[in-house]
Amino acid sequence: GFFRVNETTFLLKPLDEHESGQHAVYRASHLSMKRGACLEAALEYDYDRKITAPLKLYRWKSSRLHRGPRYVELVLVVDNEEFRKYKDLRRVQNRMKEIVNHVDKLYQPLGLRVALIGLEVWSNRDKITVSRKAEETLENFLRWRETDLLKRKQHDNVQLITGVDFHDTTVGLAKKLSMCTRDSGGVNQDHSVDPIGAASTVAHEMGHNLGMSHDEDIADCHCPVSKERGGCVMAAKISLAYPRLFSTCSEQDMWQFLEDPKTDCLLNVPGADELYGEPVCGNQFVERGEECDCGRPEGFLTHLSCAP
Repeated sequence: GFFRVNETTFLLKPLDEHESGQHAVYRASHLSMKRGACLEAALEYDYDRKITAPLKLYRWKSSRLHRGPRYVELVLVVDNEEFRKYKDLRRVQNRMKEIVNHVDKLYQPLGLRVALIGLEVWSNRDKITVSRKAEETLENFLRWRETDLLKRKQHDNVQLITGVDFHDTTVGLAKKLSMCTRDSGGVNQDHSVDPIGAASTVAHEMGHNLGMSHDEDIADCHCPVSKERGGCVMAAKISLAYPRLFSTCSEQDMWQFLEDPKTDCLLNVPGADELYGEPVCGNQFVERGEECDCGRPEGFLTHLSCAP
């Protein structure tokens, strides 16, 4: 697990195989990971050239934008290689919940919540060919989503967590401007010992689905956090420390994309019976058995479900 003190993220890791035993606490910046990059933009096969034109239209739009809360109803899929790495379904489930928890925390300051509504673990065999070629795996995964998963469970976005080591330095791949479409998803290599590594990759690839570009590709885009301290989520390359936040460029890209009425799938709040796992107090989602959930103490007086 992990917790934050101000802007510093600390991780809890069991000293042995038992989660109920003693744990070590250490900074997220002390973690080891595969040094990698995300393929983004048509030049590197991330999304089709034909969708770059609408992005310009979003930038030119002048209509008033309602920046009310948005909700991504997410399904995670775990491939067989990832399952065999941990060998225990409960460990895999807990790791995936930690990943989504961190993704949600990264997006909350942007006015967007990420809710896990489904988890599928391929414990026996993969349902697609998971290749070391990220582009091939992404196409296989999105095709499976359209022909299989969407017929069984409605959702806004799906992310594959794989134990396969993608070629070269690539750790993730997604199509841009694809949220709420049939291509709304991404593939992510679980490249780090701790779940924050995969969470950072998922947040990055989902950012592309939400219309975000790499910060380096935007003129005059500035990340307020140095690379040594983690930098921003949409940096093209992974630094030694995990990213802390999204740049204002990423936030602007996202909200310009969300002007499109086709992204209205993010307006509905996930129901209590849709959320995956046991209820969690303080996550601001009203889950089974809860009358309200006001989040952290500072939100008690402002959260609508907590009004007297």
